[in-house]
Amino acid sequence: MSDLVAWSYSRLNGYETCPRKYWHQTVNKTPEFQEAPSDAQSYGEDVHKAFKLYFKAGAPLPLHLRQYEKQLAAIAAAPGYKIVEQQIALDKNFKQVEWYAKDTYLRVISDLTQHNGKAAIIWDHKTGKPHSDFTQLELTAAVTFLLGPEIDRITMAYLWLKTKAATSQIITRDQAPDVWAKLQPRVQKFQQAYIDNNWPPKPNYLCKGYCPVTTCQYWEKGKRR
Repeated sequence: MSDLVAWSYSRLNGYETCPRKYWHQTVNKTPEFQEAPSDAQSYGEDVHKAFKLYFKAGAPLPLHLRQYEKQLAAIAAAPGYKIVEQQIALDKNFKQVEWYAKDTYLRVISDLTQHNGKAAIIWDHKTGKPHSDFTQLELTAAVTFLLGPEIDRITMAYLWLKTKAATSQIITRDQAPDVWAKLQPRVQKFQQAYIDNNWPPKPNYLCKGYCPVTTCQYWEKGKRR
């Protein structure tokens, strides 16, 4: 492929959820099908902003988020150099470039990364329902291994705000090739969609009133509309 499109885990996930919805909102940017932030999205942005200020500047948490102070204090007290909301962009040769560079191929971002010698921890703060899929963090870890040759072990951790619990998995440097191999066919389909300009609708739970693309043949009136 010659003209590769920049991708991220969120873009890949959005395309796989429904190519038609992805085309309207991300590729064509159809005005009438752009979504206003939901209450959950606004809350998530509020949380990430507050946590960023807590870890970066030691700012106190807002009153409605102080229930998480115990968990955050334990994370902040852990040894190692901390980077808040680290943004990494790579070109097609997997060399680091500026976030908005014209030749950007892949973007990853972590809420909090802690480096401690040969080990690191990558945190992702989640306001939604807990799940067991670590693919997003695996991708971030694989990129971290590329840029940090001294790192040989990464703990990937989710902090679930709904349950105030954390779940984690460990990935080692020798497992990174498996991450790339697992993602490669998914990324190829994503890139091929742009080449072929092929964006078929994919029926899913969003069709029941949650998708803004109301002209789709699978759209149904539901709770949201």
